[in-house]
Amino acid sequence: MTQRLTDYAVVLGVVIVLMSLFKLSRHLLSRFVKTIGKKKGEFSTDSALLWGMRFLLAGLLMLPFITSLLAFFDNEHLKGGMPLHLLLTAVSVVLFSFAEDLFRDYNSYGSKELKPVSWHFRKLTVPLVSFWLIGCLFISPLFYSGLAVLVIVFYRLCLFFRKTSELSGKNA
Repeated sequence: MTQRLTDYAVVLGVVIVLMSLFKLSRHLLSRFVKTIGKKKGEFSTDSALLWGMRFLLAGLLMLPFITSLLAFFDNEHLKGGMPLHLLLTAVSVVLFSFAEDLFRDYNSYGSKELKPVSWHFRKLTVPLVSFWLIGCLFISPLFYSGLAVLVIVFYRLCLFFRKTSELSGKNA
């Protein structure tokens, strides 16, 4: 009976930590959007998609990349252990939450004019190629090649479904 209560307490603790991380990520993202909006004049649909993809790529690569780098130093005992991996997982959750919020709401940021698809892929060429190369070299060539293709197709679909603020105002 005490084991069951301990398990329930651990699950409750994980749920509370995840809820806190999601609230923290929403707060940090709203501050980030305001800061970028002040610097660039506007945080547009295109900005939301571009930053969402950057956060997604960082979240997909960070934990396995750091783990594989640490394995080069000592492949029998992972440096940092569980505390490091819990911290990396928490950061990954925040990055994925940023990406999810930006991809979910990208049309709500509004744009008077949409950037061409070529602009997006020029801005994302270095991050996408870096993501693919690091994933292939340090982790799994087959997995990261497939994942890179899926991420590019997903991004292209998001670009296809963009709306300008005039169009979204007419449809509302």
